Amino acid sequence: MTLIVGEVRKLLTIRTALWFGLASVALAVLNVVLVSLASGTLDEISEKQEALGGMPLLLLFFGAVAVTAEYRHRTAAPAVLVSGRDPGAVAAARLGATVVVGLGLAVLTTGASFALGVQSSPRTIRAPISRRHS
Repeated sequence: MTLIVGEVRKLLTIRTALWFGLASVALAVLNVVLVSLASGTLDEISEKQEALGGMPLLLLFFGAVAVTAEYRHRTAAPAVLVSGRDPGAVAAARLGATVVVGLGLAVLTTGASFALGVQSSPRTIRAPISRRHS
């Protein structure tokens, strides 16, 4: 568990995760705005799916960058030596950390898209009017 916490801390302290977070929220908001402008509303299920459609691609890019950064910065061997664990445990911790941070990015991006989508859709719920018949 300490390996995963350390890897999550490492992922959150580098600028790449911050920029991916900001870019994913900005692109999600832009996508919702463009889809709602093109369709007029976000009433149909297909329109809602289009508004959320770009997020898996961003998460795939985040995972690729997280994995290739290990090779670029040559941090795999020192991490195994410092942790004192076998390389499989370190790789599993890095995979777990990338999944945790990726889920956080997904929640952040989906929340931004949902909040903007709810704001842009028309209010269709009306309070019932009670009438008394006398």
